[in-house]
Amino acid sequence: MKTLQIDSQKFDFVYSESAKCYMSTQYVNDIDVSFEIYEDEYNQSQINWDLFVDFVKNLKNKNSLPELLTKSQKVLLALAEAFGSSIDQDEKIEDYHMVFSGLQFKGSIANHFSDGYYSFSLWFNIEKKINGYSVDPYGGFITDIEGSFIVGAKRIQC
Repeated sequence: MKTLQIDSQKFDFVYSESAKCYMSTQYVNDIDVSFEIYEDEYNQSQINWDLFVDFVKNLKNKNSLPELLTKSQKVLLALAEAFGSSIDQDEKIEDYHMVFSGLQFKGSIANHFSDGYYSFSLWFNIEKKINGYSVDPYGGFITDIEGSFIVGAKRIQC
């Protein structure tokens, strides 16, 4: 277990050997966030916990998570509609919504567009608005984010 103190919040990260992943749940600006850090998908050779602390403080101070969630949901609903497997041809995209399920922190990114920005992914499930019924129980919808920019969107089979 890895424990971090960020301002007045305590983050207890449980480690899964099989997934090679650290997991913790905490509120960020009144949003319940399940954090995951996979060793195999981290951008640096080892996890930089100080960088994670800076990342969470940045999310809190800029209050950027609500806007990123809203933008991600729009992008992913359009993606689900384009795939056609989640939203049928005779249904309306407005009948569905993306439910936030977690945040995967990947460290920092340095390229010619950005230097030292945070790299992370937001994970969602698609559900019907009326009854909360999951229409794609084996699919995960993900936006990849660098800094404050959505740089990718995809659906994966879980």
